[in-house]
Amino acid sequence: EHATLNEINGTSFLSANVIDSKGLLLVRSSNSTIKAFSRRCTHSSYQIVPYNSNGIANCSSSHGGSFDLNGNVVNSPPVSSLRSYETLLENNILKISK
Repeated sequence: EHATLNEINGTSFLSANVIDSKGLLLVRSSNSTIKAFSRRCTHSSYQIVPYNSNGIANCSSSHGGSFDLNGNVVNSPPVSSLRSYETLLENNILKISK
């Protein structure tokens, strides 16, 4: 289901869940690490769409806000990074906690 996470800088996403009501963006940052970020825009609270082929995730509000593979702001109006969640990858199972 998330085969794109097998490669470094591969991305995927999760829909709304118990951790975040907007869902999560997932990024494979190394062989042993997958990062998880909220899909809630830090400017407008609209949902962030999944990463595109350039590694940019845009806000669905069309206000121009976008974020990179580290959850950092690439284009304003957002001024703060996406919320990140603690992750643990063991035996190819990803655990995400608040």
